[in-house]
Amino acid sequence: MSKHTPTPWHVIKNKVASGQTVQIKSSTNSVIALMKSSRGRKDFNAEHIVKCVNEHEKLLECIERLNGFVRRNWPHGAIQDALCKESDEILEKHTKRKKGE
Repeated sequence: MSKHTPTPWHVIKNKVASGQTVQIKSSTNSVIALMKSSRGRKDFNAEHIVKCVNEHEKLLECIERLNGFVRRNWPHGAIQDALCKESDEILEKHTKRKKGE
């Protein structure tokens, strides 16, 4: 999996004569996205996008820890299997981890 632009990302909003510009920038201040509006659209969901990106790694780590806890502490059965299957799929999709690791 390739590295994405360094986090945390942040949003910069600027009013311009023709409307507004919204920039999403990386932790190194590189512009990731630039949106311009002249029709009253305010933020293009920029804050939501940035929040999701900034929390992504932490959420994956949390899923991995919870998965391990469930495997170690819950009796093997339908509930454990369902929880671990779903979390394994998420972790496999978003990390280099393979099912059951």
